[in-house]
Amino acid sequence: MTADRSTAGRGGYRAFTQRVVIFVVVTTVLVSTSAGAAGASAGAGAVPVAQQGDDSGAGESLVICDRESSQFVGALNSGIDSVPGFVRSRLSDSNVHLAVDGDGGGDYTMVTDSDSRVTDTSEGEPSSPSVRVITDCQTFRNITDASDPGSRFQTAYDNDRVRFVGVGAVNWLVFKGIETATDPLSLAVVLFLFLLLLVLAYLVVRRLTSYYREEEAT
Repeated sequence: MTADRSTAGRGGYRAFTQRVVIFVVVTTVLVSTSAGAAGASAGAGAVPVAQQGDDSGAGESLVICDRESSQFVGALNSGIDSVPGFVRSRLSDSNVHLAVDGDGGGDYTMVTDSDSRVTDTSEGEPSSPSVRVITDCQTFRNITDASDPGSRFQTAYDNDRVRFVGVGAVNWLVFKGIETATDPLSLAVVLFLFLLLLVLAYLVVRRLTSYYREEEAT
């Protein structure tokens, strides 16, 4: 009976230890990925005015919030390099949903190229977008009316007045992770919780190790 209980105890201990190791490895990978994304975002920086040029994109310009959509598109194309690299990669070669809240706003489709630049806009939400760009009419007009729309777009993005949101559960979670990683305070909280979980896991393993050793001794 004692031998059976000892064998079962060792088996349970090994299974628990494996789970803890898997948890630590997965959590470490996730934190490392988030930190890398934060570094990529910090290195992006603003786009010099001299490099902005005319990026208004091809196609017919729409009237959104009493302004020409080409002005907003030009600002987005000029300031896209300030967006984290992962978000830019999801924007490339796709139909992006532009959602503008307020009187005169609505749902629109922006077609992007391989460089994540908008090449065309049309009315209506795309059928299966992976990214949604959310803003409001006030911000839309502030960007289009600015003397330097590209810089104004970057400021609006930094202040969460223009947001890039993943569409679908997986994309939403990944975008939220990137958003957390690029915010210093949120990243500090995540790292603190990660370290706290590691300490708790260590204490649990240590306690179980002592328990099973006592069981084997008896």
